[in-house]
Amino acid sequence: MRDMFGDDDSQNKKNDFATMFEASVQGYTQTYGKGDKVTAEVMTLGKDEVFVNISGRDGMVPRAEMLDANGQLKVQVGDQVTLYVVKAQEGLLVLSAKASGKALADDLEDAFDFETPVEGRVTEVVNGGFRVNVMGKLAFCPISQMDSKPITEPESYIDKKFDFMITKFEKGGRNIVVSRRRMLDMEKLENQGTFMDQRQVGEVMNGRVVRLENYGAFVELAPGIDGLVHISEVSWSRLAHPSEALEVGQEISVKILKIEEDATGRLKISLSRKQAEEDPWMTAYKDFAVGSVHTGKIRSKERFGFLMELKPGIVGLLPKSAFREVADEREMEKKNPGETLKVQIQNVNTVEKKISLSFPKDQEDTSWQGFTGSTGGAGSGKGLGTLADQFKNLTVTKKK
Repeated sequence: MRDMFGDDDSQNKKNDFATMFEASVQGYTQTYGKGDKVTAEVMTLGKDEVFVNISGRDGMVPRAEMLDANGQLKVQVGDQVTLYVVKAQEGLLVLSAKASGKALADDLEDAFDFETPVEGRVTEVVNGGFRVNVMGKLAFCPISQMDSKPITEPESYIDKKFDFMITKFEKGGRNIVVSRRRMLDMEKLENQGTFMDQRQVGEVMNGRVVRLENYGAFVELAPGIDGLVHISEVSWSRLAHPSEALEVGQEISVKILKIEEDATGRLKISLSRKQAEEDPWMTAYKDFAVGSVHTGKIRSKERFGFLMELKPGIVGLLPKSAFREVADEREMEKKNPGETLKVQIQNVNTVEKKISLSFPKDQEDTSWQGFTGSTGGAGSGKGLGTLADQFKNLTVTKKK
């Protein structure tokens, strides 16, 4: 048995040696051209070069090309790396980590065939689009394919790096067309699915204002996911335009009112900013106690009086009949929306969300407010004494 196993082991070693020898011979006999892509094994880490083995053939690549962004060597002995042939010397291949020539074209063609994203840098604006440098090759990106939103300042894209999809690859890489919009659309579809799985109606979340229109504000909730805050849902106050309460780039909290897909599969999200905040009428009875005086802003002039905004979302009525209480009623009629007036709270109805107003009344004698209203206990005498003092003062005044 031992002899049998010993024979098998010896035979396996012979086979392994034969395989290694064949690979070594193949490596030396195989010819390589400039730009060929090869897979190499790291053998030695030198001071200025990294030495590798390609199927038994020795190769060398500059150490500087094997460093990461922090200047640290990113390979170790035994690692498998992809390199490109610069030139073939006798017994040694000079290699580079950077693709060029034929290998570069092959990589881009593979990216086109397998729909793999590639990174590109926008170099200039040209007629109808942009020139993009993709892995050392120049490509064209139509202006309609650079973004998913209308482009008003094409120059702002110059020198920026983006991921692109290659939509056309012809003539060995001499005619390449790319699209960033396809990348954005794919990302948007993925984000839509995630959004619908993770979010629900009634939820409050943060977003960023990306566009203002007459009818409302568009808020970005996630990359490629926007929702609309209708102008009526921007603030508890009535607005003529969303810009009165919001600005582009502002971070706000919004409540999701509705999530639905249209016939094309596009996600439509309705949002509310004001419903993400506390209704100011919830504390109106404390903030605007009957008899208290406040400064209000004329929101509108109606035939029956002025609608006065006391704070965002809180509007009271100063009736026209109250104008008779001021010295110059005609002057009051000349007041315009936006001007401010001192008003006094007459009545607060939080259920119907109504506040009645008047002009502040002059109070000749407010000393009655010193009466504590006590009817018993240790302080009762003091309370009655205060009230008695009022009657005493009144009697003295009459005698005079």
